[in-house]
Amino acid sequence: MFKNLAAIAPFMVPGLREIWGGTTAAIALASVLPTFGKMVEGIALGDSNTAFTRGMNTLENYFNKFNPSYSDEAMTGNFNFEKMADTVSDIFAQLYQMRAAASLSKLFGNTAKNAQKESFANFADKFGAEWMLMAKKNPKLFKEPEKEFVKMWEELVD
Repeated sequence: MFKNLAAIAPFMVPGLREIWGGTTAAIALASVLPTFGKMVEGIALGDSNTAFTRGMNTLENYFNKFNPSYSDEAMTGNFNFEKMADTVSDIFAQLYQMRAAASLSKLFGNTAKNAQKESFANFADKFGAEWMLMAKKNPKLFKEPEKEFVKMWEELVD
């Protein structure tokens, strides 16, 4: 019970929950990397027992100590307090791990507003080029095509 309380407690502290979520996500990702490395080596070199494989095995064993352990009662059944408390702590962890992963895009300056501005700019460039081409083909319809396009675009964006 205390193990599960200790797993959930950092997620209850504002400010710490995001950091702890990112940390647990990094540990989970790092625990998968040795397996991925062995897979790539196996595809490239075939089945082999190299120093790299032994190093990856050592890393894999190190990260296995972060996996939860259960009592005999919890191993034989699904409906007991230990398993349910572990499920609750996993849900909390996954929620804040996903939030931490989603917040990584802010570090790279790729926010939703930037993406929206970029898509508007791409649309304006394409539509503006077509507008000017149409204005050149029909000079009687458009007296000042640039000003008309800017006015229409401003009305569309607002």
